[in-house]
Amino acid sequence: MRTPAPAHPSRPHRRARCLPRRFLRWSAVLLVAGLPRSTPAIAQSASTIAGISCDAGSRCRTHLTVPALGADTAVLLPVTVLRGTRPGPTLAITAGVHGGEYVPILAAQRVATTVDPLQLTGTIVIVHVTNPVSFFGRGVYYTPTDGRNLNRMFPGRADGSLSERTAHVVFTEVIRRADAYLDLHCGDANEALRPYVATRVSGDSAYDARVRALAIATGLELLLETPVPTPVPTPPGTTTMTAAVNRIPGFTIEWGMLGRTDDASVNGQLQAVLGVARGMGMLRGRPGRGGQLRMTGSRTATAPVSGLVRVDVALDQAVREGERIAVIHDLFGVQLAEVKAPVSGRVIAFTATPPVRSGEPVVAIGIPAPR
Repeated sequence: MRTPAPAHPSRPHRRARCLPRRFLRWSAVLLVAGLPRSTPAIAQSASTIAGISCDAGSRCRTHLTVPALGADTAVLLPVTVLRGTRPGPTLAITAGVHGGEYVPILAAQRVATTVDPLQLTGTIVIVHVTNPVSFFGRGVYYTPTDGRNLNRMFPGRADGSLSERTAHVVFTEVIRRADAYLDLHCGDANEALRPYVATRVSGDSAYDARVRALAIATGLELLLETPVPTPVPTPPGTTTMTAAVNRIPGFTIEWGMLGRTDDASVNGQLQAVLGVARGMGMLRGRPGRGGQLRMTGSRTATAPVSGLVRVDVALDQAVREGERIAVIHDLFGVQLAEVKAPVSGRVIAFTATPPVRSGEPVVAIGIPAPR
């Protein structure tokens, strides 16, 4: 999709479209005992994003521009800034990193319209659709123009492909300026999954404790804690790996699947985000209490050949290493290969539509933490 360039991309400081509200006197916000609170990294400086000012107590809408390069035209990323009436931490949220994941996009809209800036301490910055080319192209996993998975491109490059440039803009303008970061996902149009929150364990005990506390505040039962590999990949690739390397408390929320837009999943993500904001002392109320089921990582069984896949396991089913979990047939229906579990654990996601290419994920298995 060709996206028009902004009317005035060179203006260094312009006023966003704001919905002004009258000032209300704030009562003190109490943090739930036991949840650590960050010192705001940039105080209220997130009220200015991409050269656009947002007044206290306002809801502002604007765009970040991914610049044109070569044959690629500029791409506009829709952004809402919710600036509270009192200084405080900044929470950054991205949705639509994968264009075929619709629940997060709708949940991000609900966050933007549900949170009242007059009742907010600090700032919430929401990138509604991080990959609009993939969204309008109905892409699964990959950006159509460059064939890249945007969530393997972070922190990106200013002179790279469209996916790399998008990652660069989002990281430099939004993620690295935040005190905490949420990347909202769901099962893509071909994926079934159970809701969970996924973090990266850095080995820095103070940082990891803060990330865990905020992840628990989502209220999601399943907490997937995967160590940052050694050595760290170059580039780190995923949003949350990049956040962990830069010690920005951040994680992924996964809720929803198969291209559906059911209200239960959308509202589930909304409540998870609000739980984190409450845990940070940005909103009144008690945060969620999740994390009852913890896993220390996951392994994904991939397709050895291309064809039609039939998965023989269900979500949350326990499997044993070496057990057959799927079968792949050719287009005539002749069996080509079996897919076996690479590790013992519980099924957290799988490919639920027939087409599969060699090397693509088939079943993801979470590894339960030792009791």
